[in-house]
Amino acid sequence: MILGATAVAFFGALLLHLLKVPGFTDLVAVPISVLVVACAFGVLARILPWLRRGMVKIVPPWVPQRELVVWLSGAAELAALIGLLIPATRVVAAIALGVFFVAVFPANVHHARLRERRGANFLALVIPRTLEQIFFIAMCVWVVVLST
Repeated sequence: MILGATAVAFFGALLLHLLKVPGFTDLVAVPISVLVVACAFGVLARILPWLRRGMVKIVPPWVPQRELVVWLSGAAELAALIGLLIPATRVVAAIALGVFFVAVFPANVHHARLRERRGANFLALVIPRTLEQIFFIAMCVWVVVLST
């Protein structure tokens, strides 16, 4: 779900930039749009109970207070979303979000391992998610580079 929304945000923002639509004339609007959409989906996944339960399950068992960690990670994504929209906090928000994407990656690996136990192919699950995380981190770098 998030990959599709991310692709739409990326290509939509890029098209709006190429068309010189107000608000998108600055090229930094492209990665900001992508990251805001990704963070909005992340926040939504933590607010909706049936999605939050799934988020808690994919937190590795070695992480204490997994439910609290899911709520705190949602708060972090909300803060990043807001920070990206404010020019004065944009660089700090992008750096923090890049670190966040690295920090939550073990949950993606754990999720792939859980699904592997039910017959899914581990690499088929973890490689696309790894590439998506790299893409998000690249968007964070893009924001930092264009905002400094």
